[in-house]
Amino acid sequence: EFKGIDLKGYRDGFLGPGDKEALLAEFKSIQPNIIFVAMGSPKQEFLMDELIKQYPALYMGLGGSFDVYSGNKKRAPKLFIKLGLEWFYRLLQEPSRWRRQLAYFVFFWRMITKQL
Repeated sequence: EFKGIDLKGYRDGFLGPGDKEALLAEFKSIQPNIIFVAMGSPKQEFLMDELIKQYPALYMGLGGSFDVYSGNKKRAPKLFIKLGLEWFYRLLQEPSRWRRQLAYFVFFWRMITKQL
């Protein structure tokens, strides 16, 4: 779909022992400028924070974007997107996400109460 793009590599998002070191070695070898990380939040943010310290590049956390782009999952209806409730639609579609999403509320509540 994107003519002229030079993809340097890819892998699944499951990391085992020693995989971070292997990723860093691969980055240093193939030297990508942009690295997409689609592991879901907050895992991807923690990983990107570790990696950028050892290999500077533009890191982009995409969460489930590849699932939507590849057609494995459908995007939320436009009304949910417009209202900023795509996360709620995902929760309705995948109730097992409630623990992870509850953690966001706890995090934001702590941030708000500390700033007041």
